[in-house]
Amino acid sequence: MPFDSFPQKTDPSESVFRGISRSQYKPTLDEVDWRAFDIRESGKDDNGISVMRRGERSTSEMVQILHKSLLCFVSVEAVRKIDVTKQPALRGYVGSGFDVENAPIEFDTLHALIVGTPVGAAPRITRIRASELLAEIASVKVESTPDSS
Repeated sequence: MPFDSFPQKTDPSESVFRGISRSQYKPTLDEVDWRAFDIRESGKDDNGISVMRRGERSTSEMVQILHKSLLCFVSVEAVRKIDVTKQPALRGYVGSGFDVENAPIEFDTLHALIVGTPVGAAPRITRIRASELLAEIASVKVESTPDSS
């Protein structure tokens, strides 16, 4: 399917995921650290926060592809329900709210972005607060990978 023929919006019933390190998850509290949704230094999150949609690949295959130990899941519906208007730190840096959009790339047609988050020149505290809000709605599925045994 050509990239431009994908629908831009994702289905609200869908969950998307992001590879995170074990240090970004607190298993005793079953809590995801805000750093899991921080803009990555590699520059791959300049248009939004990169996530992946579920698809033809299994979860364990995705973990191996990402070379991470854990997968952090968020529901598209929960992302859309975050009320950014009640967050003083976000005023002026986000639009009407967060959303998840399909953003297929050449080697990954299941790539998506959490958009509406502050990026670029936004103050660090603003980006942290947005990351905290996403971490609050996230859950983790623990998977073993060949190199994490």
